[in-house]
Amino acid sequence: MLAIVYLNGAYKNKNEATISVSDRGFLFGDSVYDSTAVIDGKLIDFDKHFNNISHAMEELHYVKKIKKEEFIEFHRQLIKKNKIVNGLVYCQVSRGTQEFRDFNFTKADGATVFAFGYEQTKSDQKEIADGIKICIKDDLRWKMTSLKTNQLLYQTLARSESATMGYDDAWMIDEQGCITEGTSSNAWIIIKNTLITRDASGSIYNGSTKQNIEKIAVNLGLKVESRPFTLDEIFQCDEAFSTSIKHLLTPVISFNGVDVKNGRPGKITSKLREEYKNYLVKYKSDR
Repeated sequence: MLAIVYLNGAYKNKNEATISVSDRGFLFGDSVYDSTAVIDGKLIDFDKHFNNISHAMEELHYVKKIKKEEFIEFHRQLIKKNKIVNGLVYCQVSRGTQEFRDFNFTKADGATVFAFGYEQTKSDQKEIADGIKICIKDDLRWKMTSLKTNQLLYQTLARSESATMGYDDAWMIDEQGCITEGTSSNAWIIIKNTLITRDASGSIYNGSTKQNIEKIAVNLGLKVESRPFTLDEIFQCDEAFSTSIKHLLTPVISFNGVDVKNGRPGKITSKLREEYKNYLVKYKSDR
């Protein structure tokens, strides 16, 4: 988190910004979030991220409505004030505060809007270049996983347990034995030049990076299958990768200690990442 943050209309040093102990985001995790990538100091796919957070607020019956003009302005100001070149802007909106801790949210006062900037680090770049090691965890999240809410306790537990075991991340598996997604990413495998990723049917978050990669793959003449895939398939795949707004496209080189082919990033994965970087540079959407 960089030095200057945004909180309810004001820009403050992160060490001075405070949120009420009565805030429902603090008491209940009653908040939604999204992140927008920054490349060369410009916002990427801003409209999609604004629509995502607005949709989540609507689905969860938030009274507060965020104006798009205000939303993009504090994103731009955070980039400027923190001198972000390549990174992201994270935004979180809670349902606001209410006098008593009450499961009934109808008396909440509106919303708390908080945002901060992040600059990509050398360790992020190394992870992308070398690939990551994945373990498989049961998907024990709540069911409204297509919305980006701060109900993230299970994901943090899965990620932390993975690190303790010597892995970089976890992919989650549902009761039917199919992969859903990573702790903070969408999951992909490649079998015989066919990309396979979970369909956005409400059981996963339909990330903007996921949507863009699907388009780019088709433009490259690759076949894309949007469907659930099994544990057996990931151990038979030729390549694998994760997509997210933070890391864009990250090669996966092993599952549960078993290498994917030669244990190095695959050719199609590397090609897709290059093409996606070119796409982002060409279609920066800061406007």
